[in-house]
Amino acid sequence: MQLAGPVASGQAEHHGVAVALPRERSHSASRTSDQLGRAPTLCAPADGDSDGRFPTKSEDPVNTNSNEPMADVRDMYMAHTMIRREFGLLPQLVRDVKPRDTQRSEAVGAHADFMCGLLHFHHEGEDVVLWPLLQERGGEEAESIVPVMEKQHDAIESANAEAMRLLVAWRSTATGTEELAAVFDRLLAALLEHMVMEEERILPLAEKYVTAAEWRKLGEHGMDEMPKKLLPLAFGMVMYEGDPEVIRAVLAEAPALARLLMPFIASRLYARHAKRVHGTATPPRATA
Repeated sequence: MQLAGPVASGQAEHHGVAVALPRERSHSASRTSDQLGRAPTLCAPADGDSDGRFPTKSEDPVNTNSNEPMADVRDMYMAHTMIRREFGLLPQLVRDVKPRDTQRSEAVGAHADFMCGLLHFHHEGEDVVLWPLLQERGGEEAESIVPVMEKQHDAIESANAEAMRLLVAWRSTATGTEELAAVFDRLLAALLEHMVMEEERILPLAEKYVTAAEWRKLGEHGMDEMPKKLLPLAFGMVMYEGDPEVIRAVLAEAPALARLLMPFIASRLYARHAKRVHGTATPPRATA
């Protein structure tokens, strides 16, 4: 899940009310999925460290064959920071729910389901958009790593699907807590290994072989299927630890009204969501 698509989609929600923002371009999804069809379902930083530090982008790399600007992948690092934070906190959030406390299990479960859905669409976009481009253009560099990424995606999707299956009953009963928490432990371990490898091996290839226009398709993928009212919250999650320069670059792709409203609406939505789920509007940071 990459950021340009959600912000450019032209819709926000503030205090529970959907706010339609002007649309300047249409989006189409490569595939459809029903993963986000249920109520609470990344956007998941290029030259940057996985600890949340982001470099200044001095100039855009250019494809020497076409003079097209190449992908600015810094938003992927920023999205990874959000994934590290929220999935890192999930196992303990689940374990802290007391037996039969269904009010709390519903709040935590809705959040977990939201994150699992975002993760599904994020990886589906890479499967459909990014891997084929790298395999087509990256030669031996891509051949040595893309199959590893695909295998990791399969393992992550298996754990993610199991978590979503267990969440259905857990949300309404608050039973089977340790089984669910153990699945999130396994999912987190797989995610951390995958994101480190992706940042070290895949993102440099994307900067080299994927154009900026093609990179935006990662963000656009699946937007027609994802409930638009969830997009500002997802953006607020990313903004929480986001590099201001990268956030401005992402918003530059959005309609004028979205550029004005999104930072205010998204950050407030996440603060309210975090207070409900984490007990504080400022949960522990992945970059701390």
